[in-house]
Amino acid sequence: MRDFGIGTIDAVNEYVDNSIDAGAGDIWISLSEDSEGRKTLIIEDNGRGIKQGNIQEVLRYGGRIDQPEAKVGKFGFGLPASSICQSDRTDIWTNHENEDNGFYRSYLDIEYLGDNGNIPPQEPEELPTDEYNLNLDPSAGHGTVIVLKELRNPDYVKISTLVRHIKEQIGRVQRHQMVNGVNIYVNGEEIPIRDPLMMIEGSKECQKFGKSEPWSEGTIEFSADGYSGEIEYKIVILPVGALQSVSRKERTDYGINQDGQGFYLVRNDREIKGGVTLSIYAKNNDLNYFRCELQFSEDLDTAFGIETNKSRCSLSDRLRPTLEREIGDQIPDIRDRIREIKSENQSSDRDTYDAAEKAFNESSAWMPPNAVAIDQQTRKEQENNADEELQNIRDKIHEGDGDLDYLKELEYRLETIKKSEGHVYEFEVAQPSENGFYGYENHGKLLKTKINPNHIFYKEIFSDLEDTNNPLDQIYWELFLMAMVKAENEARNEDQKRFFRTLRQNLSSSLSTLLSELQKETE
Repeated sequence: MRDFGIGTIDAVNEYVDNSIDAGAGDIWISLSEDSEGRKTLIIEDNGRGIKQGNIQEVLRYGGRIDQPEAKVGKFGFGLPASSICQSDRTDIWTNHENEDNGFYRSYLDIEYLGDNGNIPPQEPEELPTDEYNLNLDPSAGHGTVIVLKELRNPDYVKISTLVRHIKEQIGRVQRHQMVNGVNIYVNGEEIPIRDPLMMIEGSKECQKFGKSEPWSEGTIEFSADGYSGEIEYKIVILPVGALQSVSRKERTDYGINQDGQGFYLVRNDREIKGGVTLSIYAKNNDLNYFRCELQFSEDLDTAFGIETNKSRCSLSDRLRPTLEREIGDQIPDIRDRIREIKSENQSSDRDTYDAAEKAFNESSAWMPPNAVAIDQQTRKEQENNADEELQNIRDKIHEGDGDLDYLKELEYRLETIKKSEGHVYEFEVAQPSENGFYGYENHGKLLKTKINPNHIFYKEIFSDLEDTNNPLDQIYWELFLMAMVKAENEARNEDQKRFFRTLRQNLSSSLSTLLSELQKETE
């Protein structure tokens, strides 16, 4: 049961789903940590509450209660599965709006369940306001409070990192519910709406970059194998110019990379999955600015292959051809439009270098040359493209057309690509082809080091380095990883190549094991 595969953020989303189905207008999420590192998660809402006779049913695997308005939390064992995956003990206090007997409490306890094989009966009990700093007003007469003590394996060890990621994920996953009037708070702070399509007024993205360029939208009528329903789609091109005006790091923070591009599946106003291709197209850097939202109801759960915890999906063989025909055929034209916009703005996905890239490229002249020869045709194309872009940039500098500092940085990068006799080294946050904590891609003169944003090393160490007091911390790591990539790229025969691949795999595996063990020891 404990290995059901539901992470902390997945579980929080499950609790929020249940609160929304109960008609809550306000939902409070609280995370705290005591002096010994034990973390407590509390979810509160001012929804209808649970009727006294249904509390045990809610905590039982597969338990179902009559909620005619339930649209988001469709399945019966989301709450118990989510709870057991997070903690050995989950307490719940609730009072239904149509009952005036006060709050009742029951709990889901691993030890009690093992000894007795059931959920303990509910008992009348006031909210634990003396023990916890709750937000729900006990005099409101209805609502629910869920407390999970001593989280076992939270997604992130640092409480501040966990809070930050919950804010980002909940703000995105529940964005349409928030537009509809649901207020969600984390540790007393209201979550901002996060819109990957950059179309919702007031979202964090629109406030910073403006709104996207609408491409197309429509409704697909789908029917197959006994189920049918409508799929509403909306395709946009993100505001390329505004996004290209900020640093690569900032674009990555807003999901402007290959991990963020593509389809976003929204079931009953709740995002199920985002940044996926659905095997309808191949990812491409130009398509980092392509987004397509698919809205559908629970009637098409089978067609989309929605799993019980609503965090995974798999298209049916009948649905994919329909989406390929209706949407996939538009993608080549979308890519051409993005390239046109980028050309108009004289921008590219790799515009300027950070300090580590500058230092490494300036030092590479006296380093041993790479053994891998650069394809001469690709080299010539890259140098010609850089030369053409350089002329345009220098014209802008001469005319004072644009941000001079930004244009100078862009000029520096293009000169590096044009003049370098050997490889030009770049660093990016992106999924490498092999599932280690880092990897690389060799394309002509460009040797790109990729750090894996899904590896525990990135989540627990690298992503927090910018918040440290020493700004060199992240630079040192980037230099180290680019040096590792340079060494691997110098391999002269298959034995040497195999050695470096094995070394990279072993480093990734060891880091994953050590950091996972450290998480357990610090809990």
